[in-house]
Amino acid sequence: GREGPTVTMGSNLALLITNGLARPYAGQWVDVGTSGVGRTAALVVDEERLAAAQRVACAVGGACGMAMIFDAPIGGILYMFEEVT
Repeated sequence: GREGPTVTMGSNLALLITNGLARPYAGQWVDVGTSGVGRTAALVVDEERLAAAQRVACAVGGACGMAMIFDAPIGGILYMFEEVT
């Protein structure tokens, strides 16, 4: 039906926003320099923590799409609970 593409677009948009906003907070800077000449740092990302944030954001984005297409905010919340559980 008409809700399929809207839910997909909401989920994908939420995933992109989560990647941009949550990735810096799911990582930790680690010193990887082996010599004393210079400091080299790398960002190590906790992929499990980021994946959990992405799953929740995709469910919320899909619920927003569902609520928008049917103009039913409570229905969107119920849809989100159905997808999360």
